Amino acid sequence: MAKPLVSDNQGREAARIGRKVDLERSKYQVVLTDGTMTSIMEAIRDGRLITIGPMPIDLVYPDWVRERLTPELEVTKITNPGEVELYFSPSQKLGNLIGNQVHKDHEEKDLLKRALSFGHLKWYEENSDQIPDEWIKKGLWVYGMVSKVRHANGNRYVPYLDCDAGRPCVCWCNLVCRWGAHEPSGLLATLLSPYFGESFYIKQEPCSGARLLFYLLKAPSSCNI
Repeated sequence: MAKPLVSDNQGREAARIGRKVDLERSKYQVVLTDGTMTSIMEAIRDGRLITIGPMPIDLVYPDWVRERLTPELEVTKITNPGEVELYFSPSQKLGNLIGNQVHKDHEEKDLLKRALSFGHLKWYEENSDQIPDEWIKKGLWVYGMVSKVRHANGNRYVPYLDCDAGRPCVCWCNLVCRWGAHEPSGLLATLLSPYFGESFYIKQEPCSGARLLFYLLKAPSSCNI
């Protein structure tokens, strides 16, 4: 029989701390008994980003998308990417590269597994207050290079977050276009294999109990609580 992920000691300790901080008994009891605690432990074990909040909706790609070319590397829902690094390909700041060359550079350096997806960019679009100030001030176009798709016209496109617009939004760019000094790609600072940054979501209630248990378990810093 597999060893339980939630031990009796953890349950007792959760109850002890809950009483100490005046947490309602029903809050931590529900977390321990409705499967939330087990799911949290499984997510931590598997290295998944943990987010308290509503389950994100499925992604809807533009009607003109005929084929997703790297679906196995993309997140499948609107997903918080966590900390993001910006990356410029060599010579890109000089305006000497077209999109296909930038994408090839990512492939050769094995960066696609860390590249942002369409779902990450949509998260920024829906949570514009979370976009780094630097991106807004510099009017960057931040690309999600892993979400390469084939247009109905046969050309290949990738999405980008336009931070130079009045309200940041996700757009798409043809890979035959020239990439400039304001067009970095976004890379996940931490690769949460094998889920590529996709979150495990906990319903909003019992939020307080879940926070308590995260603290108790010393969950990884990637947890968004």
